[in-house]
Amino acid sequence: MRRCWRRVQSRMKRFGAAASIEESPHQTMSAASWSALFHGRQLAYTVLLTLGVGVHAVGIHLLATVLPSVVADLGGAAFYTWATMLYTIASIMGTACGGLFKAVLNLRRGYLVGVMVELAGWAGCAVAPHIAVLLLARAIQGFGSGLLVALAYSMVSEFYAETMRARVLSAISGIWGVAALLGPIIGGVFAASGWWRGAFWIAIPILILLGVMTWQVLPDHAVEGMAGEFPAARLVLLGFGVLGVAASGLVAPVVWRLALLGSAAVLIWCAFHLDGDAANHLLPSRPLSLETLADDAAALLRALDVFVLASKFEPYGVALLEAKCAGSSIVATAVNEIPKLLNHGVTGLVVPPESPEPMAKAFLKMAQDPVLRRSLADAAFAEAERKHSIDAVAGAYQALYDTPS
Repeated sequence: MRRCWRRVQSRMKRFGAAASIEESPHQTMSAASWSALFHGRQLAYTVLLTLGVGVHAVGIHLLATVLPSVVADLGGAAFYTWATMLYTIASIMGTACGGLFKAVLNLRRGYLVGVMVELAGWAGCAVAPHIAVLLLARAIQGFGSGLLVALAYSMVSEFYAETMRARVLSAISGIWGVAALLGPIIGGVFAASGWWRGAFWIAIPILILLGVMTWQVLPDHAVEGMAGEFPAARLVLLGFGVLGVAASGLVAPVVWRLALLGSAAVLIWCAFHLDGDAANHLLPSRPLSLETLADDAAALLRALDVFVLASKFEPYGVALLEAKCAGSSIVATAVNEIPKLLNHGVTGLVVPPESPEPMAKAFLKMAQDPVLRRSLADAAFAEAERKHSIDAVAGAYQALYDTPS
């Protein structure tokens, strides 16, 4: 047994597993606890994740309270909203580049590049002599932070066991909440002190620490190589399209505004067109169509052999109604309104919530009996037409209004 356990350890280490495995296998039992995120090697990874995402989140929220002081010092009131807008656009582009940097440079070097780019952006904001320089620095800062966030999220699946990922993602969500509170406070403190540049200088030592930790902690894996084509043209077109919309608010003549808005619409349409022809999509299929999502969802539901709704809480059952309208075979848990929408043995199979064995038996029963699947699906579809179609709902509302009070 001990020899087998050591063999598992050696294989985990060979593939760069993040979780440190001790001699006793009982440690895996507590892998889902919060303390597991701060144990051994996981502590360093958790700090890297939270710092990378935290600096980005603070950079978003900090500007709200410090920007009036910036404009009062540097001028450029007409570009008041551009500092946030450029940061956001650049961070989206940086996020889209995360996979490219990881594939070409590997995770450690890509993360370090993101740290250095963001560091340059924060420093540029701190020393900016003019509003134009600050806007450029904000764009650089946004690109670096977006790159860090993309690589940070990729670390979740790479360095954490599956049982720990929910905790990691919860910690990241908590960082956003903390940043929403601390960002405006930090900006307000420095703005009230008369030294707004300090709000940007404060991030420099944190980013230096993050860079040192990145080089020391992250493994230097071999470069994977670029998979597929990088969507540079689509990102540039989308970026300039959004800039065109923003610039239209800075010009007074209506003709110029319409020209900028029209140009922005053309650029965005070109980006959508290129994305539709690309092998790897950035956007949903036919994003400008009002029917696309509904059609795609219905087609997916109809293609399912069994639709399983294993909810612990389901106040309305909208997903269940969509499955009934699509003619799907349904297995669902008996929570909230589900028993009213699904008649067990007639329009589907209903099982107790949080009961894996009954759920598995119901699923296998449905999967192994195509005649049962078809009969339940047809009954569910007929009931949806009878009770939940537009005509049925409109008739029910009409009857309600016609009923004397």
